[in-house]
Amino acid sequence: MVSFLRTFSLLKKSYKSEPALDAKCDNLAQPIDLTWIFGLPSEIVCLILKELPLADLVTLSRFNLPIQDAILQELARGPLYIDNLRSSHLARVGRLRLKQSQFVELANKHPYLKFGKIVTTTRICINLYTECKKAIETAEEIELVEYDCTPFFNVDLQTMSCNLTLVCETFQSIDSEFLPKTSLKLIQRLPAPFNFQALFSEEVVSAPILPEHLKSLEVPKLTIDASDISILPQTLETLQICINCEEDLVDISHLKVISHLSITVNNLESLKELILPSQTKELQLDCPTIKDFDSLDSYEHLRKLTIYSPKDISSKLFTETSFPRNLKVLILKKSVVSLSENEEESNEQISGREFAVPPKLRELRVEVDGNIGFLNLPPSTRTLDLKGMRVDKCNLSQIHNLALREQSRSQLCALQESDTLESLSLYSSDLNFAEPILLNSNLKEFCLHFCEMSYTRRQLDAMFSQVANLEVFKLTSNSREKSLFYPLFNYRWPRKLKVLALEINPPTYSSWVELKFCTLGKQFHLPPSLQELQIICPLVRLSKEFQLPASVRCLTLEGIPDTFKFRNLQLPPKLEYLSLMRSWFNITDTIFPSTLVEFYPPSLGGDIGEKRLHSTNLESLDWINQVNIPFIS
Repeated sequence: MVSFLRTFSLLKKSYKSEPALDAKCDNLAQPIDLTWIFGLPSEIVCLILKELPLADLVTLSRFNLPIQDAILQELARGPLYIDNLRSSHLARVGRLRLKQSQFVELANKHPYLKFGKIVTTTRICINLYTECKKAIETAEEIELVEYDCTPFFNVDLQTMSCNLTLVCETFQSIDSEFLPKTSLKLIQRLPAPFNFQALFSEEVVSAPILPEHLKSLEVPKLTIDASDISILPQTLETLQICINCEEDLVDISHLKVISHLSITVNNLESLKELILPSQTKELQLDCPTIKDFDSLDSYEHLRKLTIYSPKDISSKLFTETSFPRNLKVLILKKSVVSLSENEEESNEQISGREFAVPPKLRELRVEVDGNIGFLNLPPSTRTLDLKGMRVDKCNLSQIHNLALREQSRSQLCALQESDTLESLSLYSSDLNFAEPILLNSNLKEFCLHFCEMSYTRRQLDAMFSQVANLEVFKLTSNSREKSLFYPLFNYRWPRKLKVLALEINPPTYSSWVELKFCTLGKQFHLPPSLQELQIICPLVRLSKEFQLPASVRCLTLEGIPDTFKFRNLQLPPKLEYLSLMRSWFNITDTIFPSTLVEFYPPSLGGDIGEKRLHSTNLESLDWINQVNIPFIS
């Protein structure tokens, strides 16, 4: 199927015309004969087009093909990201980005197109509404993305008859009278205190009125009183909110169609005091004063449950709580299973035998510090994340993705017998054994976080020789000893590795003289098919002999106090993401590949002023994410 779709995505050379859509996407190989495809029924052609990536669809749209209308309609489904490509914060790898003028031309030239999701800014949306009103009014969803709320107050959106989503990074307030009646979603990406102006305005005594068709309200710090719950429209499908419990009961069961609920309830002591919609499928619950979770099992439609629980009732989650039987994902955060001070002093453990794991559970994550003797998992469990907790005994034969902490050699050796394990993450484990640890030969991802290990060439060879199919290796350490990390930067890494991430942040130091640097050169052998390289380390420097594979798409070199002239580094021709934050690199006269989408320049130590930036070709890459580049307006 993949080869067939790829063949379909290539065009016959004879089909040439003026580009119908000049958008920024990767180039494809030379086209080949496709005349055989044009005789297929339109339904089959549409099904094939739905499977193609946006880059292939863009290339197809540039030719005058008999299926041109079907191609453009599939492109119109989006999501389409529309901006003027000069200081875009919408630019990301793999997105289809159009200038405002390009979208207007496309919409007016092909008025039959039915657009799906459009992502743009408030200003451009107003302009588009004027220039191609029908396309905007009939679009399934218009998502307006801003960094702060200012643009939302300076334009009139209420007159626009379209399905709007307002997405803002840090907006703290908004006038409820401003909101269009057709708003679909209100989303705040960075949690910050939030209030509707109507709630704290002395002139307004009534609660704010939300759009009657609102489907999503995701504002984590928005706090309302239980008496004001009626302001939440029954059309909500997703809700993230905080409620002050001033009465004996908090009832939000009127939200009949809600499926994703994230709720913080203050002053709540029992789950019996909280009535949730019975059909909720995903629930994130944070109740700082709760004493029990009785009645939780009555929500039989729950598929994903995340609980933030106070430390003093942590044991009840394992010994006295019945979880919904149909639960697929269970996440326990903070101090859910941590031992109380008295239990810790008496050296008692929470008994895993009393923990009634739901029979259909596929994923269990316990992101807290704690101790448990035995954990009995159902055969359906595929992901187990216990990085915050130690488990002495657990059946892992069916686990595909595993995260553990403080494991002994015998426990690690037992993992070698698993035929299903594909991803292994170890936290805070002492791996300085007399003999190298034994790994499962099926591993595709291996991560070490703050583990004690002398990374000698012998140990690395013994470790990686067992995992011939390893694709991802990540290491996080806080060691400053050069003898521990030096072999990592002088090693020939496995040839099949696609992702290599080395993050070494030593403890605080009084002066740079204390540090021993490691120079990256030709002895640092990277795999030929590597796609992502991440090095975050103040203890390394670059040399002219440092070489990157041509296959690298994402490159991170952060926190490196080196004034290395970046123009001496041959950057991969298809590089899409580059981050040099907290580094001192000199980027004067650097030529960046035209495929670059996101770039974060050096931010410490060296001069990264306007002169050096202008000496590069960054300004010619007019679709790059230039938010952090000050000289480009």
